[in-house]
Amino acid sequence: MANNEGKIKIGWLIPEPIKERFVNFCAEKGNLAQEDCAGALLIWQYLPAQIRESARLEAKGIRAVDKRFWKHFQAGLELGIQAQSDSQQQKPDKDG
Repeated sequence: MANNEGKIKIGWLIPEPIKERFVNFCAEKGNLAQEDCAGALLIWQYLPAQIRESARLEAKGIRAVDKRFWKHFQAGLELGIQAQSDSQQQKPDKDG
């Protein structure tokens, strides 16, 4: 399996409901769970500590924040991405 060269199985203990939600989410989006997991691990390092801690608690079944918080968090990220995209499109071309 040349495609798997350099890849490892993480073998970490992850609560089954969290794993199933993630795998189902990836399947609904048409993505490979392994690739999305690798992306999630990358992004994790850049999240604020409070978000990481809330996510850890949620994964353990401890409601750390109101359930609506995660939807608001998603919406805030999407607004930030859109604002960044808009500002990049408005910058004048330096070559012109």
